[in-house]
Amino acid sequence: MMILGIPVHEMLHEHPNDLFFLMHGHFGNKSFSQFNGLAEQLYEMGYDVVSIDAYKHGERLQAPYLLNDPVETTLAMVDVIEHTVTDIVRLYQKHYHHKNRSVSILGISMGGHIAFLLNRYLQLDFCIPIIGSPNLKLHYVIKKKPILGNRMNGIESKLNELTLQASDFHPRYALVLNGEQDDVVSFEPAKTFMAGLNHDQYSYRGYPCGHELTSKMIQDIITYVRSKQ
Repeated sequence: MMILGIPVHEMLHEHPNDLFFLMHGHFGNKSFSQFNGLAEQLYEMGYDVVSIDAYKHGERLQAPYLLNDPVETTLAMVDVIEHTVTDIVRLYQKHYHHKNRSVSILGISMGGHIAFLLNRYLQLDFCIPIIGSPNLKLHYVIKKKPILGNRMNGIESKLNELTLQASDFHPRYALVLNGEQDDVVSFEPAKTFMAGLNHDQYSYRGYPCGHELTSKMIQDIITYVRSKQ
């Protein structure tokens, strides 16, 4: 389904408990299978659930993702994140807002970066970034500079723009989950960011795993959302 030119997969109620956007990772797509049962469980809890294809992903696949050159896709992810945040804001404000008085997001990896950034533009109920980072600049310095080399110089200003400040983070509830053996996205920036907020409705949880959504994470997410309903 296309809404406002954006590929969407949705499960909707006649009278929902509000809306959860689900956001996949780099190279992923809007299929609910990307979320290992979370979409269905949130829907069963009464939420409308909407997943979209990120910019240049899924049904709108385009270069450089057709050839998957690691340098070009690493550079492109910056624009993908920025464009997809705008897409979610537009979808909510122009299409879903009339039915849902509040909006939440759950995102994995690149989708976790997007979940953090969405706080700049929408007042979120739940913000649940999984194996993501609020500090895109630091993430690229730690993990992407060996791939990009000198080409990282051309995106540094954009990385600074897409790094979230604590003053821009204001969801009603936040659960941030990271694998503390992750060799793709370092857990330290998210852990440090959350520790500095000192908010009794915000929680950081680290897990003894790598770059993955585990069954324990899923269980903790569902328990957390239920506890706030």
